[in-house]
Amino acid sequence: MNPILRPKYRMSMEQRVYTQNNDDHSLELVGIPDNVVFTPSSNPSETSSHVAVAPPKVEPLTVSIPQPETVKEWYLQVKNVETQEVLTVIEILSPKK
Repeated sequence: MNPILRPKYRMSMEQRVYTQNNDDHSLELVGIPDNVVFTPSSNPSETSSHVAVAPPKVEPLTVSIPQPETVKEWYLQVKNVETQEVLTVIEILSPKK
């Protein structure tokens, strides 16, 4: 679509992330993620460490912790290149809806 919209407009795919409560199935907006960049360490010794671990004195207790389900919502956004004004948002339907 971008070749058709250029040079005045541009379309981008955006994402919202929600967590779903297991009890009442309500959604809570976690946020709209930014770009993430990972860089490897140039010195391998910086990431290594030495840890002494004492043996446990009692048996460990295993418990289940409920984890909310993460729901990702994708949408297309058309913006004016010059003003960055959002002209329209197109929701992408998913199997959950």
